[in-house]
Amino acid sequence: MTDEVLTGMKEWQVAHPKATLKEIELELDIKLSKMRARMLETAALKQTEAQKFDQAICPNCNVRMGPRGERVRGLITQHNQEIELTREYQVCPKCNFGFFPSG
Repeated sequence: MTDEVLTGMKEWQVAHPKATLKEIELELDIKLSKMRARMLETAALKQTEAQKFDQAICPNCNVRMGPRGERVRGLITQHNQEIELTREYQVCPKCNFGFFPSG
């Protein structure tokens, strides 16, 4: 990812030889925010894999919740980059309460 940012900046600077320091900084921030979002998404998905088999307890019935299949959740990072997290949605077999685990 770092090489992608560096290469992208070199290409951008060739295409914008008269860019001001502010313009260079803005372009760098855009490229870094995209890399940051991918790193965040990767880290969150790894954490989710580690917790995949942890089943929650229903707050209403106090019984172990079960899987209801994977769902995708879209989130926006602090730098306005969209990431998607795929997680196992859980549901209570007794009262049908469901939730998307945090992480």
